[in-house]
Amino acid sequence: MEDAGGRYFRHVAWQRRINGPRWTGQWAFIDSLQGDGARSAINAYLMCFTSRSNICIHMELQNPVLARNAQNTLVEGLFKGIRILD
Repeated sequence: MEDAGGRYFRHVAWQRRINGPRWTGQWAFIDSLQGDGARSAINAYLMCFTSRSNICIHMELQNPVLARNAQNTLVEGLFKGIRILD
């Protein structure tokens, strides 16, 4: 899957549903940015709420020290801890 928004795009390695307190959404792991014939490896996550005006949160981890599964669990826990205030 790719997010082709123009001249540059993100490669989405995987995407999953996620639920938090009083909200639902989708979260994805982005493993590279591509454009102008170049590809740059990144370690980023994108989480978007499905019912909150398409609000998204982008998180990029620099020089991760955890194994990918442990990293995914940590980021998922952070996202699930988000509370929506009315």
